Amino acid sequence: MVAKLRSPFPKVPHKQPLRKFSKAEYSNRLKRVKEKMKKEDLDVLLISGNSTFYGCGWANVRYLTNFTGTLDDVAYVIVPMAGDPALIVSEVHVVADRAYIISTLDDIRFSTPLAYVENIVEVLAENKCTSGKLGIVAPNEYTSIPYNHLNALMKELPKITVSDETELLLSIRRIKSEAEIQSIVGASKLCDIAAESLCNGIRAGMTESDLFAIVEETVVSNGGELPFFSIICSTPTLRPTVYFPHPQAYGRRLRSGDIVIAEIGPKYADGYGAQVSVTAALGKPPNEYYSIFETALESYENVTDNLRSGSSLEKLLLVGEAPMKRNRLIRVAPLFHGYGLSLEQPYVGLSKSWGQRVSKLESNMTGAVESHPVNRGRITVRVGSTYLVTSGSPKRLTKFEPQIFVS
Repeated sequence: MVAKLRSPFPKVPHKQPLRKFSKAEYSNRLKRVKEKMKKEDLDVLLISGNSTFYGCGWANVRYLTNFTGTLDDVAYVIVPMAGDPALIVSEVHVVADRAYIISTLDDIRFSTPLAYVENIVEVLAENKCTSGKLGIVAPNEYTSIPYNHLNALMKELPKITVSDETELLLSIRRIKSEAEIQSIVGASKLCDIAAESLCNGIRAGMTESDLFAIVEETVVSNGGELPFFSIICSTPTLRPTVYFPHPQAYGRRLRSGDIVIAEIGPKYADGYGAQVSVTAALGKPPNEYYSIFETALESYENVTDNLRSGSSLEKLLLVGEAPMKRNRLIRVAPLFHGYGLSLEQPYVGLSKSWGQRVSKLESNMTGAVESHPVNRGRITVRVGSTYLVTSGSPKRLTKFEPQIFVS
């Protein structure tokens, strides 16, 4: 029997205002999950989270509990079909205290690094789930729970049948509730503020690190959450050396005649994100940039004109790529991808090896339309906005206009 680790401090109402959804919202999420579990004849789900991709690895855990990690390598939510969910997190105080503050669950267990499996087994035993069907939900469709945890779990529970049920939860998360949509609207406003601040703040003599600082300070000071997705690059317009923004804050100094390409993906205070793309020049760029911008905009508008419930990903790819192929430009980003608590399917323009499970759009999907063509000389522009899919015309959630901003 594992000793139950409890915080030495009582759980008290936290004075700092924290963004949480209503109890009804979390209850409805749990209800939808259990309905899917029943359909798949599952006895229990083991949902894992980690800190991959700017904290997006916590999305599945956060969806049901509001918990998102910091220093912890992993955390688990156990959802028994016939019982209440439990959260298992690190006993480190910075984690344990936050778990009490932000989690919506009453049952929170604290674990040492080597005792996660023992705690999982104890919760399963309490809920009479040491045999039957256990579904594992990984942080995303491309990862899994740690090998040592899975291996030890199989040894401890020889009578249990294990299956990968990551798609079960991802399929629920793709279709947003009204509360989730409002959070993504909030993140979209952060996109607009950050994009405008970046464009208005660019000056010759600044470093790329300064550009990252503008974006981060703007997002955080306006209520955004750390960490968040932000990639930026700069290069001369006459002899460009890079065409795709990067996540590292380099010390390269901007000069007159440079162009800056950025993709900014802030999170609202509850973890939901949005994305916007920025192309900004220090001085009017050569005409070739405007020619490529016209192609990028045509591609972007072709996708948005067809962005509605029932549209096939194949059609979106066809109409989005057509202008780039006609002008012999290379597409270097997906034309659309889902976004919410994390990057998510559908992906328009990625290969089958990405494991696409979606063939058509559905109402209340949210995501980013992106158009990023490049010529053989690495001359490029980037436009992109966040949209809500409906049965009719899509709703653009970010208001920052696709453009080449000239400072």
